[in-house]
Amino acid sequence: MHPQQAGPPPWVRPTASVPAWDEDSTQDVPLSPSDRSWIDPAIRPGGHRRRQASEQQSSARSPWPVLALPVALVTGVVAVIGIGRDMWVDEYVTAYVTGLSWEDFRRLVGNQDIVHCLYYVAMRLWTSVFGTSLVALRLPSVIGMAVAAGALALLARGLHSAALGVTAGLVFAVLPAVSRFGLEARSYAW
Repeated sequence: MHPQQAGPPPWVRPTASVPAWDEDSTQDVPLSPSDRSWIDPAIRPGGHRRRQASEQQSSARSPWPVLALPVALVTGVVAVIGIGRDMWVDEYVTAYVTGLSWEDFRRLVGNQDIVHCLYYVAMRLWTSVFGTSLVALRLPSVIGMAVAAGALALLARGLHSAALGVTAGLVFAVLPAVSRFGLEARSYAW
């Protein structure tokens, strides 16, 4: 049998003296969960400096149209540059599909072009109102890219700041892919 020891082995015993818990030390312990006065204000729930700064910024933020509309307009203007250039093969397909009967359209979508179905339906409705001119066919893509730029500006503002939102939206507006696909009568801008 092993002799029983009176405490932990010597290698486990603390080297410094541990203050004993006594009645007088209970005055520093909060008495209720709602009493949080003993917590440092920098880390107190609801008192974090960064959270306070973001709350102050959100109350001082301008309404979303003030940020999103100028960025969307710049994107629209950039995308419209060159709107009169000749159509290419895929754009002719869009123009062709808008002129099909609904039965032929259903057959086309059922056999080969299901990936563009939602776009084709929207374009059929669009061209029934605005016609099938070159500008009318390309304008939905311009609008799609402008909306995307405005949404990007709002997202960046929500994640960081209004300055970053405007910067992100304007950088998006001048990307070559944005101006190219924002000008084509295809679903790429959607």
